[in-house]
Amino acid sequence: MHYEIELKLALAPEHVGRVLDAPVVAAHAARGWRSQVLTSTYFDTPDRALWAQGMAIRVRAAGKRRVQTLKVPLAADGTAQRFREYEARIAGDRPDPIALPADETCMALVTGGVFDRLEPVFTTVFRRRIRRVAFDAATIEIALDTGTIEAGPSEAGPIEAGAASIAVSEIELELIEGPEAALYDLALALLALVPLRIEAETKAARGMALAAGRTPPAAVRAKAAALDEAMSVGEALGALTASCLRQLRDNEPVVVGTEDPEGVHQMRVAIRRLRALLDAFKPTLAADVFAHLRDELRWLQQALGPAREWDVFIAETIDRMIHRMPEEKSLQALRDRALEMRAEAYRAARAAIGTPRYTALLLRLERHRMGGSWLAAIAEEAPVARSVETIADRTLARHDKRLRRLGADHDRLTLPELHDVRIRAKKLRYAVEFFRDLYARGGKRTWRKYARALADIQDALGAINDTVETERLLGVIGAARPAGANDDAARAAAIVTGWEAARVEIGLARFPGVWRSYRKSKPFWDR
Repeated sequence: MHYEIELKLALAPEHVGRVLDAPVVAAHAARGWRSQVLTSTYFDTPDRALWAQGMAIRVRAAGKRRVQTLKVPLAADGTAQRFREYEARIAGDRPDPIALPADETCMALVTGGVFDRLEPVFTTVFRRRIRRVAFDAATIEIALDTGTIEAGPSEAGPIEAGAASIAVSEIELELIEGPEAALYDLALALLALVPLRIEAETKAARGMALAAGRTPPAAVRAKAAALDEAMSVGEALGALTASCLRQLRDNEPVVVGTEDPEGVHQMRVAIRRLRALLDAFKPTLAADVFAHLRDELRWLQQALGPAREWDVFIAETIDRMIHRMPEEKSLQALRDRALEMRAEAYRAARAAIGTPRYTALLLRLERHRMGGSWLAAIAEEAPVARSVETIADRTLARHDKRLRRLGADHDRLTLPELHDVRIRAKKLRYAVEFFRDLYARGGKRTWRKYARALADIQDALGAINDTVETERLLGVIGAARPAGANDDAARAAAIVTGWEAARVEIGLARFPGVWRSYRKSKPFWDR
């Protein structure tokens, strides 16, 4: 048994040769590439008992040699994949329980009858080229795999080669020894030579989905990172960054492979959380790193922005109006034009996700998180360096003070200024979610009432932002209208404008009460 940490990177088949000839690989390798053809059959029970636990067992054939491997997942921590791996030579083509060690995990599979019910599910056939490099004080094995994953047409029964298959073209960077940050440094060096994207799924995951019939991915909301007072500033920043990155990566396949608008929404939430996180920890970050990540996250948010704006316009405005006024044909015509614009915005969003720039942003965030290279050299006596609680107190107090000052005369604020109030409330709410565990005194969740007041501010003022975006999107549609077109678009725009004005008035009427509740809420971080 050994622990496996690896980073998977997908690449186009036409770029394989450039990786094989990469100077950055040759300069750090003592030996050349070794090549072999590997055929692996993956097994599970008819009810997928192993996969339900995230486990995978395979028998790999390389010539006459047979190797059985059982992979048990470890706790997810960032982009790299982590497993406890049990590997042994066996004589036949089926998994052999005798080859497993007598530890608790393996014995539970044997005594539970799992091995008695195993059947082949899918197979992988690929050519693997391997080369080890000494890179950044680490030893890394580079495996370049090209081939296919093949599965039968049903969940049970024998594998029928070619009945269903997907291509494999990827690089696996496995950490043999040394700092994990080296994986990301090497990946960035390879990215400078060829376009790459991070492959989130193992071959086992792709094979299981292929055999069962892949279901569309679903959007995923943020999962809070657990903080405690004993954490260093770097540890807390790393844990919170990992939470944001998980949300970003989990929703990436939703945007790329489905029409579910929640995928873009959750990706943008993850980006805003990352931006808010960098802002909170700015005093501890190296200035150049902060500036670079800030600019890259802004680029990504802007790249995904139009897709989200058209989603909201269609779902929250046009569709609701059509439901209330089904006889108004101009609204349906407006919706058709909006759908065309939405499709173009999604093409742009997917293109951005597929760029090396996006991959580089993810790799750099992980590299900083693993290696701590984003932390500035701060004197130990500096207050900001003392603890994560110092960061939390400072961030929450700063945002709270700005929000209270900005909204103090809310009855005299313009709509753009009220929009700024909403943005401030949103940033403060993210900070509350980041640091809330630090203030759970005696098990009490003292932050809940305060966070609820912030959410109410966002809800009450949400129509203002929608109205501003609606006016802009109506202008986009109008500008794209062919010369000589009928006046349906103008009629629909006038109706929509009136609808949005009414929504704003409803929100404004509600806001004074919402603001009073917030003003009365006690800052829970005061000790």
